[in-house]
Formats: sequence, structure tokens, C-alpha cells
Amino acid sequence: MVEMRQRRKPLVLASTQALLDSLPGDRPPPPPQEPVRLKAGVLRFPSGGGGAEFGELASFVGIPAPTLRRLAVVTGTPVLVKNTDNNVGRIVKAVLFGNPSLDKSCSEHTDQVVSGHAMGFLPCRTFPATGFTSMDEDVGYVSPLLAFNLGLPVSCLKLLIQREGQPFKFCSRAEEMDATASSGSDLSLHLDLLPCPQVPKYALHLRVSVVRIPDCGVLASLKINSSFGGSEYQDMVDQALNEYFKFDRFLARGDVFGIQNSWKCGSSCCLACNKQDNKLNPRNMIYFKVTGMEPSDEPILRVNCNETALVLGGAASAAIPPYSFFASSGNSVPLHSEVVEHLASVIAPALCPSDILPKIKFSTFLYGPPGCGKRTVVRHVANHLGLHVVECSCHDLMTSSESGAPTALATTFKEAQKYSPCIILLRHFDAIGNASSNEGPQSEQSGIASNIESVIKQYIGQRWVAKDSLPGKDVNGSSYLVEPECVSSLQIILVATADSSEGMQQSIRRCFRYEIDMKTMNEEQRNKLISETLQGIPKVADELSLIRFHFSEYL
Repeated sequence: MVEMRQRRKPLVLASTQALLDSLPGDRPPPPPQEPVRLKAGVLRFPSGGGGAEFGELASFVGIPAPTLRRLAVVTGTPVLVKNTDNNVGRIVKAVLFGNPSLDKSCSEHTDQVVSGHAMGFLPCRTFPATGFTSMDEDVGYVSPLLAFNLGLPVSCLKLLIQREGQPFKFCSRAEEMDATASSGSDLSLHLDLLPCPQVPKYALHLRVSVVRIPDCGVLASLKINSSFGGSEYQDMVDQALNEYFKFDRFLARGDVFGIQNSWKCGSSCCLACNKQDNKLNPRNMIYFKVTGMEPSDEPILRVNCNETALVLGGAASAAIPPYSFFASSGNSVPLHSEVVEHLASVIAPALCPSDILPKIKFSTFLYGPPGCGKRTVVRHVANHLGLHVVECSCHDLMTSSESGAPTALATTFKEAQKYSPCIILLRHFDAIGNASSNEGPQSEQSGIASNIESVIKQYIGQRWVAKDSLPGKDVNGSSYLVEPECVSSLQIILVATADSSEGMQQSIRRCFRYEIDMKTMNEEQRNKLISETLQGIPKVADELSLIRFHFSEYL
């Protein structure tokens, strides 16, 4: 007797079910759909992928086949992804992870899937994967920009701050598998996924602004220094944006997205443009921030160059994704690992919303002998936390009259506010801090120190405000946020560096909440630092070799 096997229940897609439910008739309301909860992971793109539909600069989530079935969707279907920590959600396309045919531009990619961790504990995978690779079925891997717009960096920092031990080792290790990951840590963030039967409307109008970045490669420096004319440069930007929006992109107000640029400032002395592997600005990206959309009564809209009028105007301040979301640290790790971890632990709380933060002044005095790597440490930490760095030498602030130093310092802080959130790096701070040792009446020197102290206390700090943005609705009618409940309109973190702490006015020294002493480097460490700095700069390296050759003739 042949046993009859029970037929499987057919899978009805979420979009089909929504269409059936919308038909007229007397039927009970559909039961609420349970979200699929997955651990949060980050996708990495070793070969870039640029503005492709599923490239490095796109927003999408890679999930395994069982999750697609539970959501009743097919690959390429829009779904709602929510960060359970802050209830911020985005509508993005879900793709079957491990299918190399999703993106023809990346189909020849042959790199192996790499395992690692971003920000210490977020699992990472390479996309697109070679073949159908095994993966954790309880992890949803989001693209770097989606992770950033969901607020995962801040959520990670909140967990790390609460953790005892050395949670910021990920900033100072060349290996991605750090202590928190290899020890089976239970640190994890989660995503809730729900189907999105109703695709967002097309935006009629989209207004974006360039994110100010105080480094070579921003629009202002390109317009000034580039050999291209203004109209030619604008044409390149327009073409890049049109290429990016050839595919449907789902955006919300406040979102940050980016394009890759291959143009340079034209200066042969610029290390940032002549360096082949620019670790401080991976992929040479220009970031944009969405400042307005029409219709204004929709929290998330679909943008396409054939359906949407795009207006590029002005500049805006915004954070950028941490470097570890795009690539592993590799060998680009400062030599003073303990100082890196200390500085990261000092700065991280300033980036997490709190009622007591406005009362805390996040300022650090970092001192050590010349050439020990103070500036390198600050920039490395900033890259891992997604902060800009506004750098200024205090010698430039000392005018012909020392009484003008407080005014010049205030002007510098005002300029730094344009790049919030940022670290303002005041190098050679002893030029200001030791003002009392200079000539002049004691009362005048005390007055200058008092004015400098007032300027520092006035401009550093955070301003967190409640954000009243239009919420979105999921398939069950529950609300989710498109922006965090609390955002900071101003975040200035002061790091001052000097060769020594001796001779500084005590009133000025009290402005710093933390002090970090950096020791000198030995000869081996110094040679390694010089080699890493000059690596990938052909012109500088050739000139250096030529100098050494001529110098050897006289030895």
C-alpha cells in the first residue's frame, strides 16, 4: 500500500495576501503578523560596487532563504527593517544572501567570504559571496549606509559603554576577531523585519545638501583647487547622482547617502589625493544628506532620476559611517593601542543621548614628546567613531598681541561647529596654555587665561533635543521612527595636544576633564610609523629615495 504524503500548504506572498485582503467582502480581519527578529550584522564590499543596485552605497538587507519564506517575500522585495534598540525603521529591498547573480556588476567577484566584527561585535560578511555559502540563519546583514541610518553605531556604543573590561579594543587591534567576539560574548543588536506590501510613493521633489567634511575631497576644496572648471565639476556631480538614482532608492528625511568620486584636487603636495590606499577616507566618498522631500506627509519615499526632481543645494553637518563598517582595520593601527582605547572610551559617551550630557564637557588634554603619534591617535579614533576632525595649530591663533588669542580661539570653535559632530584638535596647545610665562603684567596674563577658559567652556558640549518627526506605520499599524527620538544639533569634542604639560595655567588646565600622557616611541616604532605614512604615495616616495641616494654619496 502506497502511503499518501500530505501536500504542503502553498506559500502566499505578502503582496498577494494584501491584495486579497483589500477586496470587498465580509471576511475577518487578518491576524497581526509577527516580525522576524534577527541579530544585526554588516555587509562589506572589498571591491566597492559603487552605486550599483546592490553595491556598497546602496541600502538593503541580506537574509537567508528561511527568513524570506517566513516573511512570504521573494528576493528584491521591499521589507521594513527596524532597529529594536531605538525603534528606527527603514524600507529597503531584501536579497537572498549568497546569490552571486543579484548584481551583474559584481558577478566576477571572487573574494572569499570573510568573518569579522565591526565595532567589536557586529558580525560581518563579504557581499556578494562566492557561490551559496553557509551563513547563520539568525543574522540579518545590512549594508553599511543602512546600518548607519538605522542608528546602529550609537546602539553599539551604548552596549560597549555598559560593558566592563576593555570594550574598545576593536579600535586598537589589527585583527577583527577581538576579545569580545572570540570569547563567545552575548553582545548583540537585533533587527525586526516585516513585509511591506505597499511600496512607497515616488518622491516628486528631493532636496539634498553636501555633508561638510574638513578634508581634501569636499566640494569646496574641489571647486577651489581642481583643474576642472566649475561647470565641468558640477556636471560630474550631476552625472554621478543620476547614475546613483537610476535604481529606485528608498529615502527618509535626514538620511545620509554617498557617491564615489574619482577626481582629485590637482595638488602634487596633497597626501590625501596622492595616497593610493587612503585609509582615512575609504572609497573616496562624497556624502549627501536629505534635507527635504515632497510630498511631505510621507515618512519614506521612493526616489528615481526619471520620476523625481533632484535639487542639490548648500552644505549640511552630519556624522558619517564609521570606517569599520566598510573595511577591517588591517595593519592601519596606531602603535599606542592603550592610548587609542583610553581616548575612545572618553569620547564614546558623548555620542550617546543622555539627560546629563549637556552638563558634561568632553575635553581631553593629550601630551607627549614630538613625533609620538598624538595626531594619528586622534584621527584613528575619530574614524572608528564616525566623527570629523577639525585641526588647528595654536601657533596660528597667537597674533601679534596675545590678547587676541581668545578671539581667534572663539572663531576657530565657530568654524568647527559647521562640521558637527566633530573633534576639534588644537595642536601645540602649550602656545596658548603657557601664556602666563610670557612677558607682561601678571593681571593681563591672568585675564587672557580667564578669557581662554571662558571660550573653551562656552563652545564645547552637546545639545540634545527631542525630534518631532513624522512616524511611519508598519503592516500591523504600529508606529516606528524614521529619526531617533533625541538628536544633537551640536557636538563639539575638544582634544588639545602638546609636547609637555609643564607650565600650563591651572585655570586653563581645569577646562580638561581628562588628561592622557603618551610615552615616546622607540626607533622601531618610529620607522614603522614613517613607512605607513609614506606608503602608497609614489611621488613622495620617489623623492625620498632620491634624497637618500644623494645623501649616501657624502657618507
